[in-house]
Amino acid sequence: LVEHHRSVWLSRAMATAATVLVVFDETTRRAVLDRYPDLGGRVVKLGDLLDGADIADPVDGDTMVFAATYATIAAAVAKLERALSG
Repeated sequence: LVEHHRSVWLSRAMATAATVLVVFDETTRRAVLDRYPDLGGRVVKLGDLLDGADIADPVDGDTMVFAATYATIAAAVAKLERALSG
């Protein structure tokens, strides 16, 4: 459940164990690749599956911003799911 989620720093062990690392923005993608350059093909910016835009953190937004962000994430995840299963 989301309410039980807590963020953690990405460790080498977590990064190498992952089949795909999904990020929401270019800054995070670059940070992951700067730290773990050998993971190149496994790092996917979720917005690239839609229009290429970053998906901004809605932390300071209202309910409508959260709903729009959720809809964007859901649409991109659906495309990712199809790509990974196809």
